Amino acid sequence: MDKRGISAFYPITNQTSVNYQVKVNQDNRNDGLYQTGPYYTSLATKNVANKTAKQYNGQSAVVTAEATTPTATWVLVKFADGSSWWMDKNGVTKQ
Repeated sequence: MDKRGISAFYPITNQTSVNYQVKVNQDNRNDGLYQTGPYYTSLATKNVANKTAKQYNGQSAVVTAEATTPTATWVLVKFADGSSWWMDKNGVTKQ
C-alpha cells in the first residue's frame, strides 16, 4: 500500500512538566477531554472525546503538563475530584 494512504497520528513536538493554576473557561467553547493524551495522538484519542469540558466550566484546576501538536497546545489539567484530562490550552485561563 502507498504510505500516503495511511493516516498517521499527530506527533507531539514538545512536552513539558509544569505546575500552575487555571480556571476552565467554556462559556463559548466545547472542548473535548481526553484521558490518555492530546487529541489524535494515538488510537485511543482518534475519535470522540471521553468527556467535554463544559461540565467543569468555571472550576479551578492545576495544569501539570503541556504538549504541542501541529494543531494545538494541550494541557493536562487535574481537577479537585482527582481526575486528570488533556484539553486544548485555549479552553483555560491562567490564574
